[in-house]
Amino acid sequence: MKKQIKIESRSIGFTVIAALVFMFAASSLAFAQEDFKVGDKVEVKDGDRWYKAQVIDTKPGEFKVHYDGYDPMFDVWVLPDRIRTIGGPDPATINKATKYKPGDRVECDKASMGDWEKGTVVPFLPNDTNKNSGNFYRVRLDSFNKSGLYKAGHECNTVNIRPINEAPIKASGKYKVGDQIEAQNANFTWLSAKVIAVEGAFYKVRFDNRDSRYDESISDDRIRPLGTTEMEAEAKTKQDTPLTPKMAGAFPSLPGTAWKIDFGKGVTGTVFQFCKNRRWEIIPQRAGTIGAVGKSYTVSGSTLTTVNADDGMVEKWKMTWKGGVLEIFDGKTTLRLHYTGTNQC
Repeated sequence: MKKQIKIESRSIGFTVIAALVFMFAASSLAFAQEDFKVGDKVEVKDGDRWYKAQVIDTKPGEFKVHYDGYDPMFDVWVLPDRIRTIGGPDPATINKATKYKPGDRVECDKASMGDWEKGTVVPFLPNDTNKNSGNFYRVRLDSFNKSGLYKAGHECNTVNIRPINEAPIKASGKYKVGDQIEAQNANFTWLSAKVIAVEGAFYKVRFDNRDSRYDESISDDRIRPLGTTEMEAEAKTKQDTPLTPKMAGAFPSLPGTAWKIDFGKGVTGTVFQFCKNRRWEIIPQRAGTIGAVGKSYTVSGSTLTTVNADDGMVEKWKMTWKGGVLEIFDGKTTLRLHYTGTNQC
């Protein structure tokens, strides 16, 4: 009996290590949080066995448990896919992605880092592989949407989503079934389409020369009148966007600004964001394209110094301000940054 307990203790000890690693990794199998509270008697899965335990602490998306009959040194934080009521069903067998509906206002911690951002639940894209898994929602985050980015939303694990006290969004009423319009697909391309249904706050559209497999349900900020030229769209953007950022001496004040990048082949949709918290982000033009996230940036005179988040690499850029265009040069590459407005990252 003592030998058996010793083996199980080692198993629990290994779980502690694994759980600590798992806390900092994005999970591909996550489940909706059940409302356990401190003091609840539960069962926790370790390997292929369920152990009786008690909840001793909670935080969004995680529960700290004490295993019955074990020393407190084995207390551990666990995710919702490993905890259930005593004798209850395995969370892995339950489709819980039904709590929120498109249009609901929520917060999402998209990177599993405790960074909760406000957003709106939006319909899945036609090619989303996770739409029937029960483990994800698609959420359009306010911070990206204000910069015109990721209007189709990000995938958000069910364990990383929570409600906020805001009313669901409503349809604008601008369009009706049968209207010929232009709609922006997930690759940021404007295509001619027809409204084929109104679904709450969203319009279901069918793109011209494409069958029903490519139908999308989108909000009206991804729709514009048929025949709108890019010049007209750009003019409208300029009406809503300050022409130049606030100046700080000879250079613009970067914190809180967003810029479209010109790699020398014309202005792209790729955006360089200088966050107010001194992080930086490069948001790619097309879905599926790798961007970048920076640890920090500083400005000293005409020198911009950036630090990468993944490898800690430090880069120094020489800045030049030319008639509303900010040029930065690292000794090899020149990026021409065109101001697009403020950001909320």
